[in-house]
Amino acid sequence: MDHPLSRAWAMTTGTRLLCAFFLCLILSSLQADAQPTLTLVGIDATAYPTIKARFLAYEGGAPLAGLESSDFRLLEEGVGRSLTLLSCPAQKPPAPLSSVLAIDISGSMAGGGPNIAIAQQAAGAWIA
Repeated sequence: MDHPLSRAWAMTTGTRLLCAFFLCLILSSLQADAQPTLTLVGIDATAYPTIKARFLAYEGGAPLAGLESSDFRLLEEGVGRSLTLLSCPAQKPPAPLSSVLAIDISGSMAGGGPNIAIAQQAAGAWIA
């Protein structure tokens, strides 16, 4: 039977390992000109000691491509650990967008008043 403290220690160790991984990821990417950003999407420690983490890496607002296992250094309490798998799914192209723009020219819009000018500016911004 598992002792509650051993499970707590395992999760604490797993959490430390994961924090060390992301710290190394951030520090290793600071050498680039543009400041990279890392967003943690999810952590799965259900198969401990194997820990899976999903993250998004961006540099200058664009996805950071070409990352390999050799770009990372993983440490647990100062001891090097192996990164067994790093994968990046292919980026999907943007979905096409269709839209319809209709401008009301009756009532309060008639006569060339300020309302029609505002609507025309908004339409120009939508198209641009």
